[in-house]
Amino acid sequence: MLWYTVAGAGSLSEGGAAQASIYVVTVVLGLLAALLLAKTVVAPAPKAGQGAQVVDPAREPLLVEFVERIAKEVGAIAPSRIWLNCDIYVSAHPPKGWGSPFGRELELTLGLPLLAGISLQEFGGSLAHEMALFTGASGKRRAYIIRTASEWFQRIAMERDAWDIALFRASRRFGSFGEALLAPLRGCIWLTRRPAWCFMVVAHALAGYLMREMERNADRYQTRVSGAAAFESLCKRRILLQYALRGTQSDLEMLRSGGSLPDNLPRFVVATAAQQPAEVQQTLLELIDRFQTGPLDPRLSDKERIAAARGEQTPFVLHSDLPASALFADFEASSRTATLAYYAALFGNQFNPSALLPVEQLIDCRTMQEQAAEARKRFFHDAFGLLRPIRLPSPTLSPPSSVQLVQAQLQYQREQMRSLAAAYAADYALYAEADNQYVEASRAVALLKAGLAPRADLFSISFVSLHQASDVRKSCGETLARLASRMESFEWAAGQRIHAALTLLQSPEVAAKVADAKLKRQECERLLGVVSSLAGNWEDICRLRTDHARLTGIVEHARGSSPGPTVLQELQRRAGRVFRELQHLHRLLDHLDYPFPDEHRGTVARALLPTLPPPGSLQAVISRSQEFLDNLISLYGRCLDQLCVSAEAVEATLSPSATVATTAGQNPPA
Repeated sequence: MLWYTVAGAGSLSEGGAAQASIYVVTVVLGLLAALLLAKTVVAPAPKAGQGAQVVDPAREPLLVEFVERIAKEVGAIAPSRIWLNCDIYVSAHPPKGWGSPFGRELELTLGLPLLAGISLQEFGGSLAHEMALFTGASGKRRAYIIRTASEWFQRIAMERDAWDIALFRASRRFGSFGEALLAPLRGCIWLTRRPAWCFMVVAHALAGYLMREMERNADRYQTRVSGAAAFESLCKRRILLQYALRGTQSDLEMLRSGGSLPDNLPRFVVATAAQQPAEVQQTLLELIDRFQTGPLDPRLSDKERIAAARGEQTPFVLHSDLPASALFADFEASSRTATLAYYAALFGNQFNPSALLPVEQLIDCRTMQEQAAEARKRFFHDAFGLLRPIRLPSPTLSPPSSVQLVQAQLQYQREQMRSLAAAYAADYALYAEADNQYVEASRAVALLKAGLAPRADLFSISFVSLHQASDVRKSCGETLARLASRMESFEWAAGQRIHAALTLLQSPEVAAKVADAKLKRQECERLLGVVSSLAGNWEDICRLRTDHARLTGIVEHARGSSPGPTVLQELQRRAGRVFRELQHLHRLLDHLDYPFPDEHRGTVARALLPTLPPPGSLQAVISRSQEFLDNLISLYGRCLDQLCVSAEAVEATLSPSATVATTAGQNPPA
């Protein structure tokens, strides 16, 4: 590039305007490419291991001594510094700096959520594994160089750096104009990543082979320290904790906005893992047998590692049933300190330490919500789903004029639901299928009108023409209407039954038999208002969901290409429609108080979506309308759950003699 710039400049006087233009364009593009390639080296990676805290050896002497003994056992250098963070791993690594792989120092990072959920024996084996990767100076340099080269190529080829994130945020901040203005620059960045991708594949292949050999050797050390049984249990335990941590991390923003962040993230992750249903845990553990080691993988699959560990016949040296947390002088305090640092690094100025809640309180709340979800299943005979609204006879409650009459009506509607449940469940399954096809057909119609061909891999039906897609949409709409008319009897009976039970709760005679009746009455009045409002605006909610699906469909199909004016116009039109529908629902729900006041969420609208997106920002409209819809369905289900809990509490107080025996063919009592 330098040679071309110097040599070309000397010949400019001999050429014409065309040659000069070519020269200038070539130099500018070359400089741009050079700058973008330099960016991959200079730009920092996004912050990882947020909130890491260094261990004071004077305050944690037992932990430091244990680490030093494991290092001595495997013949590695004892770490000069130990870090604590809120991730699921134990990692030995040289200090940061260009000269670090050739020095004599080693650092250790411990993920507290992992340590909170494993035994001391499993922790010792994990330490031995990491230390064994750095036995001797050559091993230390080899591990560091291999890891660094492989991870660096992967980062510049596949991951966003801090400059990429800043560029993306800038494009969103200025709406559609900013996205259009910065799109060429983002496209150039994408092109410069392609050569790095080629180098990444080669580096992964070489590093993968070398790292797998080093991993085999490290696994032998781990097995000889902690044994094959502890090796296998650690692999399984790590999978469950990893799943729990990722689920918790995905909910942190919602928990922060609701003022309910756990004050001890490691303990909360362990409790979350323990609460996973048995079938979920079994599915996660079955992943061990499904994954195989690929040619580019830097690590062996857990299945191969466990098999190799079982084949080790040598005795192991570490025997202990104590938890790994026993090595800390005060594990709870260390966990809370690391949690605060993690939140501060993650949320910045938006983090309010006073909004933290004790883990016990959050776990109790989650347990109650799970029990409430089970109550809804029982109440609806496991037939109802959240695609349908529950029609209540009234959004308000008043004391019954005749307790016996309301009891008779309650019993009748309960029998009605029991007799209709099987047919309703079958109709609901058909309804859900037709609803999915209706949304797909609506997306296909929007794509074909924009001049885009629906991709077969994104649809369960093959759409080849606008006429066919319109016919499918019309047919599905008719099916939905027909099924809805058949399902309304069950839904009306459910609404009448809920209202009748809560009406009885207004009676002093019944309330005296129900625990916390006063609190339940106050809660149910709020819940009824929310459920009634959502049911009354169900068509608007479904319209927003369908239009959002149309918009995201066009964006998915236009991604990676240069959209023409027709596509851009259609995107702008549909984004405007989604924004107006979102704004309309947000205004309607902004007059309703959030039904769970202990969470301090304000109005329903603010809880579902704190702020509306900028009207001109396509990505913001898509992401926030999806956030609004997800939170709305979650709130709807939660409200129904709590209503069913209160309704069941009332029904449990009724004796058989207090109800009127009815059959499904009788009319309800007047």
